[in-house]
Amino acid sequence: MNIIQTLWCGGRKLTESPFWWNHAEYNLMSWALSCMSLKEQFGKVTLYTDSEGAKTLIDTLKLPYTEVVVNFDGFDCLTCHWALAKVRAYSLQTEPFLHIDGDIYLTQPLPPSIAEAGLIAQNKERCTEYYRGMISRFLSVDGLKLAPQFAETLKSDNVPSYNLGFCGGNDLDFFGRFCGEVEKFFWDNDFNGEKFRNADISANVIYEQMFFSIMARDEGTDIATIHPETIRDNGYRADEFCDLMHYGQRQFIHILGGHKRTQRTCRMVERTLLQKYPELYERIAALFPTRHKRLAGMGITDGAHSGVDRYDTFIKEKNTEWDALSKKDLMSIGRAVCGSATFLNTSQGKREKQMIAPNPYLAIFHANADESAALAARLKYQYTGGEMPVAIVPDLSEKGFHETALNNLSENMLGIAKHPKSFSEFMQEAAPCFEGIGIETANKCVEAEIGRLLNEGILIVRDNGFKTQRH
Repeated sequence: MNIIQTLWCGGRKLTESPFWWNHAEYNLMSWALSCMSLKEQFGKVTLYTDSEGAKTLIDTLKLPYTEVVVNFDGFDCLTCHWALAKVRAYSLQTEPFLHIDGDIYLTQPLPPSIAEAGLIAQNKERCTEYYRGMISRFLSVDGLKLAPQFAETLKSDNVPSYNLGFCGGNDLDFFGRFCGEVEKFFWDNDFNGEKFRNADISANVIYEQMFFSIMARDEGTDIATIHPETIRDNGYRADEFCDLMHYGQRQFIHILGGHKRTQRTCRMVERTLLQKYPELYERIAALFPTRHKRLAGMGITDGAHSGVDRYDTFIKEKNTEWDALSKKDLMSIGRAVCGSATFLNTSQGKREKQMIAPNPYLAIFHANADESAALAARLKYQYTGGEMPVAIVPDLSEKGFHETALNNLSENMLGIAKHPKSFSEFMQEAAPCFEGIGIETANKCVEAEIGRLLNEGILIVRDNGFKTQRH
């Protein structure tokens, strides 16, 4: 079975357009992570793209696609109808295939039965008012021409739909008919004409997913799904489909729709790429030097601008110190931080083979009571009075450093981690901090705080010989 992907840029530059992500670099990071995961699972992956896609993904980033087909130059389509490029790629297949979107990371093998299926999709969907509103706007197009089977079903209360993040199968005759119907719909309605350039019509789900599902239903053809459950059309939860903290433990990750615009998800895509494929991370970072000033050797001259003079001076001094770090050191600590963030999701056996320690470049600012309120406001931290220390560590992206408020518990955790310890040793030594509240509650509190400090890069785990001392 051929594994294929489609990237149609539609006249947009990949280093400028975010393609629905928070920033263009996250889109490229996603494509890199997707390509690498598919290459590891299948060995061969074909990319259908245009000259812009080939120049950036292949020539610049050197993603290891087995074959690159540049067939979308001059593709006559409005960019709002992006799914039409996927349909065009389906129509070109002469052997069984599986198309996988560039925001999907497949981390485990697919069941053998999938390769034998006539039709394949990601999962079945249940339509709610979200899709019904989309359908209503679509049907309101003046003079809309639809084949009877589509018109009748779209007006009914039972509209079938499958998510086609994964799409393919062995039934190439079906795909010939399906792609023909989609092309006919576009021609009959001049859907790439000028009147739809600024129209508030979202048709991708309808002509790709729903046409596909209606035709399969009417022909009595079964659809095998990668994900066994039926998902509500707007019910793709981040913890179920976008949780990169469990990368490798879930069969696949799919960063759908609005999840591309949440900073936490974007940050986890970046962290995952940095940890697993550091060379690719460096290549992408090099395209956006102002977002990765430390790696670009530009230095971080800007301070905190917190309104607290002592803290601003402290940050500037630390930035000057960290600017002297080599790219090798920066990448080493960056990968250590990324790997540490998923530590609590690993097995107990693996935890015991790693040691918890402070970030070797950790700096702590001890604010007095007058300064703490201002710093808490800057960090959006719930201030409860008194002195509030702030932990600062270097960061590879954006402003070049990361700052985190510390409470009494996190200070205790850092004290325990001063000498590197295994997870069980850490938990045992932390127990006295919670006398009188019960061992189970105490363990949960300690584990939650360890998780926070690891995620913030304040604590790290030693792995693969990483040294926790400055060098």
